Amino acid sequence: MPDRDLRLGLRLTADGKGFVGEVRVARRELDRLTGSEKRTSDAARDASRSQRDLGRSTRSAGDAAARAEKQTKGFGAALLSVHGRAISYGLALTGIGSAGFAVQRFGPIDIVMLAL
Repeated sequence: MPDRDLRLGLRLTADGKGFVGEVRVARRELDRLTGSEKRTSDAARDASRSQRDLGRSTRSAGDAAARAEKQTKGFGAALLSVHGRAISYGLALTGIGSAGFAVQRFGPIDIVMLAL
């Protein structure tokens, strides 16, 4: 694991001439480091916000899919009901047609009933 400590060095000469320049350079580097840390923090906050928004969008899409599934099942049930009614109507029409054929072939129904 890399060392995470920030190490700063300072070198003093006997006459101290380089001290002020070194302090200025060190301050400039620390300011750059602080700016870099702030940009990194802002980027992390933005990434977190984007991830939260993505989670909401994903949840919303899942909810829409669940509603669509429910509506599809309801539509399927309605189609089955219509199909059942169509079969009933078809059987009723077949019965009416058979009765019409019987009346035409054998005469009125009351006569056929008496004959049996």
